[in-house]
Amino acid sequence: MEISRYRHTMNEMQGFSITVLKLDDELTGLWDAPVQTAALRWGR
Repeated sequence: MEISRYRHTMNEMQGFSITVLKLDDELTGLWDAPVQTAALRWGR
C-alpha cells in the first residue's frame, strides 16, 4: 500500500476523502491547539 505524502484539495470531484495518520503526543497537541482563521475558530 502506497500512502501519498501530499495533501490534495478536490472540491470539484465527487466522492469523499479519508485521512489516516499516526497520532502521537506531539501531533495531539497541535491538533488540539486554538485556531483563528476566516473559516474556522475554536479554542481560546
